[in-house]
Amino acid sequence: MYNKLEFKEVVFIELSAAQGGTEENGMASERYRILAVDDSEVNSGIIQSSFSGEYDVSIACSAEEALVLLDKLHPDLILLDIVMPGMDGFEFCRNIKSREDMKDVPILFLTAKTDSDEILKGFNAGASDYVTKPFNVPELSARVRVHLDLKKSRDQVIRKNRQQNELLHILYHDLANTFTSLTAQSALLDEDCSGASGLPMLKSSIRNGCRIIEMVRTIGDAETILTPSAINLKDSIDQSISILSSQFEKKNITLRMDINPGIHIYAEETSLINSVLNNILTNAVKFSYPGEAIEISLTEEDDHIRLLIRDRGIGMPPHILDGIFHPGSKGSRKGTSGEQGTGYGMPLVKKFLDKYGASIEIRSRTIEKYPEDHGTSVLLRFRKEGV
Repeated sequence: MYNKLEFKEVVFIELSAAQGGTEENGMASERYRILAVDDSEVNSGIIQSSFSGEYDVSIACSAEEALVLLDKLHPDLILLDIVMPGMDGFEFCRNIKSREDMKDVPILFLTAKTDSDEILKGFNAGASDYVTKPFNVPELSARVRVHLDLKKSRDQVIRKNRQQNELLHILYHDLANTFTSLTAQSALLDEDCSGASGLPMLKSSIRNGCRIIEMVRTIGDAETILTPSAINLKDSIDQSISILSSQFEKKNITLRMDINPGIHIYAEETSLINSVLNNILTNAVKFSYPGEAIEISLTEEDDHIRLLIRDRGIGMPPHILDGIFHPGSKGSRKGTSGEQGTGYGMPLVKKFLDKYGASIEIRSRTIEKYPEDHGTSVLLRFRKEGV
């Protein structure tokens, strides 16, 4: 039997062990920290002896003592008795859940009360689960493991989101600063090298880069896309082709276009050029053999514009085509020059088109199955201006 003095000693011994844990690749040690808050020496002794082999277990004999220890322990899970002298478990739980640094720590109530009102009161206070007293150790162990696994998964998501936010900050701030500097330098070049043939392309690329950064910032802040407006379709296609000109030249790809320059559609210009058209045309180049042609044509309907982009490349088999709009799809096919894909381009295309109220349909024939008539056709259907 443990006495209260021995429990207090255990607290600080276990605290030392918890603080001595190591981190690997920024992730906490797999040995989780459990804080048991119970005024019963018998229950605390059972928890200590049952769990200390797998976890770092610390004991507090009252809610008040547990509050003092929290900042030093940083527990991953709390086992909490409801009925205790002084502050009861409900009040302690509400106190924990009000703290920003502790609100996600799972709390398991240990209670002798089985009526639904008391159990509901515990959940309303912020408890994640409960176990009735006298508790069965294997059952309690299983519940502890489940909630620690859930916490681990949640923490991994939080870390991943934090990393993505850091990368977005680089895009928003650091890369934006670089483009601001490039804009200033291009203005100086405009004065000194006004006759340089590549200067208009340089300035256009800088402006396009700035627009991409602004588009990503808008999506990140508002979790949506800019409101679609009337966009000149041919101008957008021309800009996309200009951006990808080096890819067309590298494979000696011929473009055959039949586009009315006066057609306007509803879309958002920056995403249409850089995410929709660029991805589709990049894929067309990727799967085409050097010296082939890519056809771009347009058909008007009463209320829609149909844009068809067709290549005579190697095509995509059904298993790739079926998953083409699923982010990170494992199905992929190398291009004719060994080009690799990421699996994220076409899902982005679909996402943006949905925002415009547009649609996409893809048909493809592989060179292996159709050696005389192979390639991929991408049909985009946009709302017409004024509709």
